Amino acid sequence: MSDSTFDDPKDGPGRPGLPGPEEPARAEAEALARRLEALGNVLSHDLRNPIAAIAWTSKALVKRGGLDERQLDAVGRIAAVARRMERLVGELLDFARAPRLGGVPVQPGRADVELACTRAIEEERELHPDRQVRFARSGPNDGPWDPGRLQELVADLVAHALGRAPEGTVVEVTAAATEGELLVTVRDEGPALSAEALSVLFDPLRGGDLGGSVGLGLYVAREIARAHGGDVRAASDPAGGTSLTARLPRSGAEPGR
Repeated sequence: MSDSTFDDPKDGPGRPGLPGPEEPARAEAEALARRLEALGNVLSHDLRNPIAAIAWTSKALVKRGGLDERQLDAVGRIAAVARRMERLVGELLDFARAPRLGGVPVQPGRADVELACTRAIEEERELHPDRQVRFARSGPNDGPWDPGRLQELVADLVAHALGRAPEGTVVEVTAAATEGELLVTVRDEGPALSAEALSVLFDPLRGGDLGGSVGLGLYVAREIARAHGGDVRAASDPAGGTSLTARLPRSGAEPGR
């Protein structure tokens, strides 16, 4: 007499009768991703209200008037810091949600390359008024990319370069567009990075230990490029100086990813 509760002898790892060895690991990874996203949601909610209050107060002070040049400069710096904090909160959410979404969401549209780059550079200059950033552009100015994400990508690359470059040196930003793609390169004159540091440069959990990236900026920049079907690559000259180049093809973006 047969018993239907017995396992089929053909069952094994990956077959219906027994779970495969990868099942517990997959479940654990999915649970970790959910916890990470929940943490990101909580932190962003708790941080955005005080950031909004700082931004509103700085605007109110300027609107009220009566500030001298030094005071206006100080209020402007406060407003710039609030904008940077708002961007960091967004990048925290991107990092937390990326495992579930499969990357960073983008909304391709009509992007003005020069406008995106100059806005990103000015955003960083507000926080580093004594630093020099040079910008040059060539080729077609418009492209089918997400304008806000393009500005964010450039700002993240410039912020990283300014963080590495010694005082008195120049950070160079070039945007070279063709009929097929856009290349945005940001070069600093900081110390050379080792091959090991370059290998983890875009890992927010490891890069800082080797003199590379500290924070989420480069990770998010690379994810933005990948969402457009491109990537970000780094190269470091042994004599000094590191270049980060983002490549965005004119076709390849995944809307809403």
